[in-house]
Amino acid sequence: MLTLALLTSALAAAPVSPELLPPLERPVLAQSFLGQPHTTLQKSGGKQGGKKGAKNKKPHWESEPYIQPGGGLRIYKSSGSTQTVATLGGQLGYQYKYVNAGLPQWRGRTRAQGEVLASGDTDAGLELRVGSFMGPHWKYIGAESGLDLLWNRWTYGDQVLAPSLGAEVPVRAVFGTKDVSGYAGVASSFFLDESRRVDWSTVDVPGFGHEFAYQGGVSGRVLGVVVGGTAEYRITAAGPVSTFMLTAQVDGTTIQDIIDRMGGVEVGNGDTGSGSGGDGSNQGGGKK
Repeated sequence: MLTLALLTSALAAAPVSPELLPPLERPVLAQSFLGQPHTTLQKSGGKQGGKKGAKNKKPHWESEPYIQPGGGLRIYKSSGSTQTVATLGGQLGYQYKYVNAGLPQWRGRTRAQGEVLASGDTDAGLELRVGSFMGPHWKYIGAESGLDLLWNRWTYGDQVLAPSLGAEVPVRAVFGTKDVSGYAGVASSFFLDESRRVDWSTVDVPGFGHEFAYQGGVSGRVLGVVVGGTAEYRITAAGPVSTFMLTAQVDGTTIQDIIDRMGGVEVGNGDTGSGSGGDGSNQGGGKK
């Protein structure tokens, strides 16, 4: 999946502690804290703020909007056969974090997201989501949960999931360094349409709710591009569906490098003192 984030703030050159990968959104986007985080530190006492300046800074909330178009290939296995479909989508929202001197730091995002089959066949595949997620993050590990309101309809071979409104609650652990990040977790969904509800008496795999998913993913930086893979095993009323996605994402650091080599100007507003992750996440930009 190729994702291009449109930056809303400047990227500066001072590296900070690595930040972590929140869940790669199931259908569309690799939202990540991954990469080489950048920030512009505010001046403290007339000098450029470093770790000492950051510790003296009063705890506060920071936020910024983001927009992320996306698309890619979804490889799924159902009813004993493997198929590949192309999808298009995107999301927009706000990312925010609570900046303080100690750990953990609280980070989150609120976003709207959509995905449709690239063929335009909305009867075979369409999904809309609006949700908020938040959790504590330490240096290399973190956690995230929230609520996702959704409407979707999917056809996986001969497995048909009827259109329905619903809600999903994910719980995920995240981990990572400056160059490699990943996540693992579960998600339980609930739907208004009774045909979407799993009969757990016929299922051997543990789960609860009307649908249940086991999810995981990993990402890393290769030649300036964030590449990764995500996998999901989802138990549905039509049967289990295994999905695997390969993702590739050009983040804000890469975009700025390209512009610099072309003799261009800095992306975003360099006077704001806040950086953007370039990937729809809390990338470690912002005021410290």
